[in-house]
Amino acid sequence: MPDVTDSEFRQSLNHYLAGRTGAGPRSVAEIIAFNQANPAVMLRYGQDRMLICENETTGTLTDLRYLRTLALREAEIKKMDRLFDENRLDAVLRISFSTMTPLIGFPSISIPIGQKSNTVPIGSCWIGRRFDEARLISVVSAAQRMLGLSLQPQLTAR
Repeated sequence: MPDVTDSEFRQSLNHYLAGRTGAGPRSVAEIIAFNQANPAVMLRYGQDRMLICENETTGTLTDLRYLRTLALREAEIKKMDRLFDENRLDAVLRISFSTMTPLIGFPSISIPIGQKSNTVPIGSCWIGRRFDEARLISVVSAAQRMLGLSLQPQLTAR
């Protein structure tokens, strides 16, 4: 849900910076301008997220696009809650990582469950109930013990 996080980031950071005393930036726009004026030091890793926050959000939490995205997020939360409740699950195992589940409050853990012949680990992604990290950690710990894996990568000198 990048629309939600970007909108909230811009609004929250602008609010924080506007209330500071002393020297320094007062908005995301001022941070971007400072970074662009000092590219050798400040843009070593770019500022794509900052630009998206500044240019693709309004900076308010009443924007229609933001509110629509919140509604979509709530629908996803209800769908995931229903999955857990109807199937009486403590965790869901996926073969790929979901970037959305942590953004809607469902904790995720990735662990290796095997290894390819070239020593590259085969991963798994475990998703827990909303805000129930403790139970997810217990489930994943039990799975690791059952698998009995101790995967050691082969290090090569360069």
